[in-house]
Amino acid sequence: MTRLDVRGHLRHTLVGTGGVFRDSIALDRGKVMVWQAVYRGAVVTGLVAGAIALGVPENALGLGAGALFVALAGEFQPIGRRWRLMLWTLLWSMLGAYLGGLVSHYALLGVAVAAVVALVCGFVGVAGPGAGIAGLLTLVIFTVFCGIPENPVDALNTALLMGLGGLVQFVAIVVPVMLRNRSVVLSGGEQPVPLLRRLRPHLRLDDLMLRHGIRLAVAIAIATSLGEVSRLPNQYWIPMTVAWMSRPDAAGTVTRVTGRIIGTVLGVLLSIVLLDLAGRQPQPYAFAAIVGVGTVIALVFIWAEYPLAVMGVTVLVIALLALLGESADQSALPRVVDTLVAAVITVACTFLLRPRRG
Repeated sequence: MTRLDVRGHLRHTLVGTGGVFRDSIALDRGKVMVWQAVYRGAVVTGLVAGAIALGVPENALGLGAGALFVALAGEFQPIGRRWRLMLWTLLWSMLGAYLGGLVSHYALLGVAVAAVVALVCGFVGVAGPGAGIAGLLTLVIFTVFCGIPENPVDALNTALLMGLGGLVQFVAIVVPVMLRNRSVVLSGGEQPVPLLRRLRPHLRLDDLMLRHGIRLAVAIAIATSLGEVSRLPNQYWIPMTVAWMSRPDAAGTVTRVTGRIIGTVLGVLLSIVLLDLAGRQPQPYAFAAIVGVGTVIALVFIWAEYPLAVMGVTVLVIALLALLGESADQSALPRVVDTLVAAVITVACTFLLRPRRG
């Protein structure tokens, strides 16, 4: 891309900043899901509280992540198709967590594998919205556990905990529907086209999603390398945030970046307030309750208002870290700084790696 092209893209972006900001805070009321979010958030909270009750709060992350990801998979799809998407998303997320843990001790290998995983997860969106969500969540969980050093046994344990949490959420969502109308659950609708057949026509360099996968691979590699070199606390936050922010198109990416920054700041502020209300030495179950609050907020707004969903995710992550012994003061400000760094990486890769004109 020439310098003139870059300036043109940036000028277009700056001129549209007001519109992007409005898009970032525009609530889609038709996609606000309150009761579903409360129900599914209660499952996540129950799993976290269960880990605390059993004396293994360190298992809360895997259990909660599995339950949260299953709750996100296949939304707005008929239940006969959705339950399949939930299981596939859970399976791929477990593999992402396991692979991330396996390479977490090897800096160069971790960067290389992260780039490959990002390429695949970014490109797989051509297979449809369900595959795109599964790819995004797989990349997110890979970046998290790639930044948390684990041995192979611990990595497998984490993946299995995710599977357990996801299956609990799966049962909570599917079984009530099955009890009311079993035939609706068992009907899968039209036979889906095999995945490889859907991907093959897009294996060309001018394809939007393949270019997105390549840009995402570069951005994730840079973010992962930065975490490895700097040895920042919770070094996974930067590549994880890049994964959440990146979109196939430039306008969508800028909107997502804006929303992410707004949501992170709001989430940090809300986390500080909630943890302060819990007292100077809160009981572990107070952290579980705050995780529940964050989860419900995230699930209510995830499809309707991205900044508010990010606020919820930030709250639940900070609460989980507090449960594991990290104070809010230690995790709050770094979350904002890491998000800003991730925003710079994401926007730079979006505009500097766009194809040349003409």
